[in-house]
Amino acid sequence: MIPSSEHNGRSPANHTVAPVAVMVAVGGTWMSSAALLCVAIRVIASGRDTFSAGVGAMLIIYAGLVGLVGWLAVKGQSVAQGLLVASGLLHLVVLVSMQRSGGPVWFWGLAILPAVVTVASVLPQCRAWFKG
Repeated sequence: MIPSSEHNGRSPANHTVAPVAVMVAVGGTWMSSAALLCVAIRVIASGRDTFSAGVGAMLIIYAGLVGLVGWLAVKGQSVAQGLLVASGLLHLVVLVSMQRSGGPVWFWGLAILPAVVTVASVLPQCRAWFKG
């Protein structure tokens, strides 16, 4: 068992509040998670066939994992910084790709959210938070 002093996260006794940059990244990540959940429900509700149900189920799982990344970031787990950057970049690439392949112009507006998550995740405040 690893002693509590060697854990990378914040201890319950340490009631430090996450910096603004971290909370912006976490908020954007949780908003992305909620959007993914809405898409999953819509895919499942389309009721086309078992394939759409499977896609919807996988989106629900993915939305849960994205939400978990935000929770890990709030707890100060160092692994969360890389996951925040990775998920932000992935969502940004997906939205830009969808828009470039004939998606609606308003997808450019949605792309602001993962861009903000990515930038906030690499700010010095955020890096210091995850270093402990």
